[in-house]
Amino acid sequence: MKIGIDTCVLLRIRDVRSPLHVVAKQALQQIIDSDMRSFVAPQVLAEYWAVATRPATQRGGLGLSPDAVRNDIRYFLTLHELMREPHNLFETWLEILSEYNVSGKAVWDARLAAVLKANRIQYLVTFDSADFERFTFLHPVSPQDLHLLQ
Repeated sequence: MKIGIDTCVLLRIRDVRSPLHVVAKQALQQIIDSDMRSFVAPQVLAEYWAVATRPATQRGGLGLSPDAVRNDIRYFLTLHELMREPHNLFETWLEILSEYNVSGKAVWDARLAAVLKANRIQYLVTFDSADFERFTFLHPVSPQDLHLLQ
């Protein structure tokens, strides 16, 4: 089974102060111990970089140095395969935006959904399931419920 990993999960794995840290780490361990193939999109890694390098005094920021975040990303890529962004991703994204009447900041969720669809990945591990439920081709799964897929 192929499964995508959302930015929020990577951030909670890194942020030991988060109340969701342990849940995220347990989900990662479940994936490693299972026959699931896990993937991250370039967009997820870009979002991770943006939030992880944001000052800790700002909303959601972890205050990490660029070097630390680069090392995090290298580590993530030892655990998860990098999804490819096909040449027709823009067209797929536009179709999803129109079909699901997406507006505002949800366009970024739609873009991630388009990458998952293009890579034939139906499941996304996320703490933000509600952001992806509108996309009928995608099944968001909370880290707490990951065991239900096995």
